[in-house]
Amino acid sequence: MSDSSSIVVDGQPGETQEQQQQQDSNVLRTSKQTWSTVSDQETVLAKLRTKCHSPEELASDKYLIPKFKAYIHTWFNSECVHCRNMKEGITKTHPNEIPSSALRDFRESPRRRPDDPQRRAAVALDCEMVGVGDGKENELVQLCAVDFLTGEVLISKYILPTREVVDWRTAYSGVDKDLLEEKKAEGQTLDGWREARKELWKYIDEDTVLVGHSLNNDLGALKTIHHRVVDSAILTRKAVSSDANGSWRLRYLCRKLLGKMIQNDASGHDCLEDTFAAREVILFCLLHPERLGDWAKTARPRYINLELNKCHVA
Repeated sequence: MSDSSSIVVDGQPGETQEQQQQQDSNVLRTSKQTWSTVSDQETVLAKLRTKCHSPEELASDKYLIPKFKAYIHTWFNSECVHCRNMKEGITKTHPNEIPSSALRDFRESPRRRPDDPQRRAAVALDCEMVGVGDGKENELVQLCAVDFLTGEVLISKYILPTREVVDWRTAYSGVDKDLLEEKKAEGQTLDGWREARKELWKYIDEDTVLVGHSLNNDLGALKTIHHRVVDSAILTRKAVSSDANGSWRLRYLCRKLLGKMIQNDASGHDCLEDTFAAREVILFCLLHPERLGDWAKTARPRYINLELNKCHVA
């Protein structure tokens, strides 16, 4: 990433060095926002682990989880999570028969290695994707990963697509051909999704809790199967209603829960900002359950009135 996205340390005008140091110890900074530090990391990690979603929950949210059932929702024609057949009628489940071709490039996260000093207990991540093939297929073009507990930026890299890009999705990805060539010249790129996955795997194993917003899309782009996940989209949806099938966009959650405005740049999303934003929403859910409950009460009527189903609320 460019300097505008990296964490910086600065104080307010007129502050003494001691005041600046005190402030710096309480917040993490990016160019656009400040983010929380975690003082009691052991307690926060314990809380986070209790929020990991079940395999059934992940499979129903389009995570690739072999050996679990795929869910078919019914209020309108709905595509099965895994077999991609269109169904209608009452809610059903059926065995998760994932074609071998779909699993060809997917790999489970690395086995446990608790003594590895690079391995982290929890990692927040976000990816940006471009369109390949018919334009609807995703290809990884940017990866950011942050230590959930310390806020340390582990990865902030652009990815050279392995297939021809037919849709740069610049309004969302923030990336176009010229920018990618510039980042390549600066040595800020990785060669394809395999190298990106390899880079991520330096920091995670099967016990690492992965944190993000609608992380199924990011793990799909990384061709990674992971079972220990806390997804801010699922977490906030469950707070509103146990049978809700929609989700709230990260931008909306940041505005309503945190009072922060993100994704306001006309040039596209800031991948690192989105990584920190998902981390911040989940910290809010862990540390302020009463406030989360208050928001959920106000959001519930809107969910019912809009018949949210599978839509995203912006």
